[in-house]
Amino acid sequence: DGPNEKWSREIYCSTITANLVHMKLGVERSLMREMNPGDEAVVIEGVEVSVVDANHCPGAVQFLFVTSQGDRFIHSGDCRFHTSMKRSLQLFRKSRILFLDTTYCNPKHTFPCQEHSIQYVVDKVVKREALKERGKCLFLISSYNIGKERIFLAVHRATGKKLYATPKKIAHLELLQIDELTSALTDDPRATNIHLVKWNALGETWPYFRPNFVQMEEYRQMYGVEETMGFVPTGWTYEGKGTNFSSREKGPDRVFLVPYSEHSSFSELVDYVKFIKPEEVVPTVNIGETPKMLKHFRNLIDENSAKRRFLSAFTGGAPRKARKSDVAVKDEGPAVKSSSGKEDGPCDLLMAATGLKSLAEAQFLLKRANGDLEKAANFFFEDPFRKKVEVERPPRQSVKKGSTVVGQMPLSSFFGGAKSGGISLGSPKHHKTVEKSLEAGAQAAAGRGGSPCKALADYQAAVEREDYDPLSDALWSSGQPAPYMHLAGAFDAISQTKKRLKISRILLNMFRSLLVLSPESTVASVYLTIGTLGAEFSKMTLDIGASTVSQCISEVTGVSRQRLRQAYNDEGDLGDVAVLFKSAQTTLMPVKPLTISDVFAKLERLAKESG
Repeated sequence: DGPNEKWSREIYCSTITANLVHMKLGVERSLMREMNPGDEAVVIEGVEVSVVDANHCPGAVQFLFVTSQGDRFIHSGDCRFHTSMKRSLQLFRKSRILFLDTTYCNPKHTFPCQEHSIQYVVDKVVKREALKERGKCLFLISSYNIGKERIFLAVHRATGKKLYATPKKIAHLELLQIDELTSALTDDPRATNIHLVKWNALGETWPYFRPNFVQMEEYRQMYGVEETMGFVPTGWTYEGKGTNFSSREKGPDRVFLVPYSEHSSFSELVDYVKFIKPEEVVPTVNIGETPKMLKHFRNLIDENSAKRRFLSAFTGGAPRKARKSDVAVKDEGPAVKSSSGKEDGPCDLLMAATGLKSLAEAQFLLKRANGDLEKAANFFFEDPFRKKVEVERPPRQSVKKGSTVVGQMPLSSFFGGAKSGGISLGSPKHHKTVEKSLEAGAQAAAGRGGSPCKALADYQAAVEREDYDPLSDALWSSGQPAPYMHLAGAFDAISQTKKRLKISRILLNMFRSLLVLSPESTVASVYLTIGTLGAEFSKMTLDIGASTVSQCISEVTGVSRQRLRQAYNDEGDLGDVAVLFKSAQTTLMPVKPLTISDVFAKLERLAKESG
């Protein structure tokens, strides 16, 4: 059941974590079982357990498990992946499951490495210290009870100065067993101009950063300095401006938002999964977004191992060779299942595992695989033709009462791959299926049925096509106003890739349809794409802060500010929060679809408003 108030069993953790748990929570030391990186593995209830460093805060470790059957599992805990981990994780490549810290599992959360952010803080402090003519400066570094110690040490090494912290924080930091840091701390605030302050002392970070210049001014006057310079190290405030990190300034007080985090950025998550190549990834943070997050890793996991494991259940372990009689291609049509109780042959197993209806096709695959059942199944699931074709399912037939036929999903549906009964891309049946899909997407976008998320997916899939036709692939007709969903689908597709050629193709497809079907919306689309409302000389900007937006979201959706804040902590993006609560609302009548022209006109009107 996991630890709770009734838990009375052992807790396996690092020595540093044991110290913190004992001090903060009062847990008895006799219940602690200390495990540190480099220690020999221990066997717990038949499972071999070892730990490696997590590159998170001091004491954080990743747990590695090996079952008696040889299956391997990794639980990363809170972790920031680094190439230095590869050596200790080498034996755990291609693990069954990787339980992954998905705090920043979104392409927009790609920020610089820790070393770069640490050096940024050091450079700012050293440069300001050299400007003696500007008077004294008080440096304030915001942090939690633990964490950010690498920044503290780097600043101490660069300046040679002591670091002030409250006695309570010093007690916490002493438990981390970092002798150099312990000797650098002082509880005398006037002994140094570098202070470690509590989180949010320099401003709140949700839903956007709001600097607390009142508090900073109080610090300045209290310690009689000419300037204050604050640092807020967190990945949430990074605005994607490369090496030019954001800052806020008011008079002699200035605060820098440093993208320093002890969780993996999105690019590091991708590198981690790519290195381990597990059979499955299980997110441990923001689990409500699991399907969306897993899409980022679908080409990085070891899908073939999962297939082999599934097929081995049919063959009793090892892949099995087919009999010659099974491999021979016959034309008698579908075979009649034997009622004599004989063991099914490879053809029967292949058809059961893949959902194939044709015995001839199963025999062809086995012949192509030289009788190897595993290879034959891989040929079926990895066929690119099957992956692209959308198959129309036959109508469900009614089952008479008393019939022994049990309705269940075909086994192939669990693979997320091809459906049964492939058809030609050029067949009328295929075109009919595609037309139905597009019509459903258009209806959803227009509020006449279906899901807006499904409609967005249809628009996204359309603009991503390499053989895009601006007329036939567009999801609206000439003469109709261009739907805003056309832009949203393109933007969503762009946010999920970093490939410049693919981004160019998506934008090209998007604008081609606009020029052909709705040329009047082209200019507005260009401005919306580059994030402006007009030419640069017009100086037309919205100037709407995140506070105003969050207040409007609260009012429109009926959600309290407290729930809004909690959702932001979970989602990490104000736009995602709005979608979360909006999607939970129901309407009495279909909502009028947004058009590009209407959206742009409303934004222009907002920009011209005052007060």
